[in-house]
Amino acid sequence: MPAERCGFRTIKDAVWARLEAGLAAKLSDKNLLKETRIEINLENWTISLDAYATNGKEYTRIRAPFLRKSDAKFKIFHKDFYSTFMKLFGMQDIVIGSPVFDEAFIIQGNKPKEVAILFSDKSLQSRMLKEQSLLFQLKEDEGWFKTQYKEGAEELYLETEGNITTIEHLRNFYEIFAGVLSALCDLDPACKEMP
Repeated sequence: MPAERCGFRTIKDAVWARLEAGLAAKLSDKNLLKETRIEINLENWTISLDAYATNGKEYTRIRAPFLRKSDAKFKIFHKDFYSTFMKLFGMQDIVIGSPVFDEAFIIQGNKPKEVAILFSDKSLQSRMLKEQSLLFQLKEDEGWFKTQYKEGAEELYLETEGNITTIEHLRNFYEIFAGVLSALCDLDPACKEMP
């Protein structure tokens, strides 16, 4: 397959169509994703969507493994009292340059310029601001990803508190994920390889 057709951007709508089709019968179910994992395999990509509970809280997450040459990492989450307090003691918070977005999120990363590029898109920022609770990070290979994929595969991981129960909310959540995964591939062609 030609390299220009392997990037995630070229298949993001097809992945969404498969996710939506897999959920269509469950839209009336209050527990849309509870105890269900939907895995979409398309071209070189495996996108996993599920919900889980820990310490009495429910979460919805979407994730994908991929390979890349860059060692840039990031973690982004909503500001709260604790994080605001930790900033006073020097906790990193990368400024993107969008006042509303910068005020809403703590952004951390080992390569601030690359992270700023990833989150500079206004449409992405708007979608992220709609979410009440977000944890978005680029993680080292771990857990079930480590056992299923090549050495060095990384995981793009997006999580929100609560069980998503509407297709509109799920679409927004997916578009956040797809936008950043597409941008990562634009910045690093190696992520188009099979993990």
